Amino acid sequence: MAASATATGVRASRPSFFVAGQEDTSLSQGLLTLCIAESVHGLYHCDARFGNWGPKGNSIDFLYFDRKKLDFGKSLQIKLDQDKMFDGRVSAIEAEFPEGSPPEIAVLLTLGFHPRSVLASFLAESALIALIGGVIGCLLALPINGVVTSTTNWASFSEIAFSFRVTPGLLLAGLVFAVVMGVLGGFFPARRAARVPVVQAIR
Repeated sequence: MAASATATGVRASRPSFFVAGQEDTSLSQGLLTLCIAESVHGLYHCDARFGNWGPKGNSIDFLYFDRKKLDFGKSLQIKLDQDKMFDGRVSAIEAEFPEGSPPEIAVLLTLGFHPRSVLASFLAESALIALIGGVIGCLLALPINGVVTSTTNWASFSEIAFSFRVTPGLLLAGLVFAVVMGVLGGFFPARRAARVPVVQAIR
């Protein structure tokens, strides 16, 4: 029983907070509650609550209303020991003044990416799909390589013969054309997706 009791995954540790890549021990010390959840759609969000009253400079004042540490869009990473628990951006901030308790500030974090990263990922996906389509088209064109057909010119009653030749140059040109068309076709939807705020996308 003693061996099974010690083999649990429960650890007593205080989370570490990294704001814009820099560790901030004051956030860890002022943490009141922390909730990290995953929705049925695979989306993650984090609700962190901190004390918002304490020493600031030479006086006692609100700690985070100046938005120097906590501000909309700022990246915030949470670790437990060496394990990364959450890595997202601040999407909502709420000040609370509970009766009989010091002021608090609640921060909602969502997983977010830079718009250029979203645009690049969409364009890469479009290019990959177009490339796969181009390869399939090239494979379908190979069986007609060398096929000869003819037609009659009724003006001169002569026969005109056509021979289909699928050369490596034509295959390469077809692949390049497919990728270019795929990137151009996916650019505008990708740009629109990159401009959608994270909170709106979650809704």
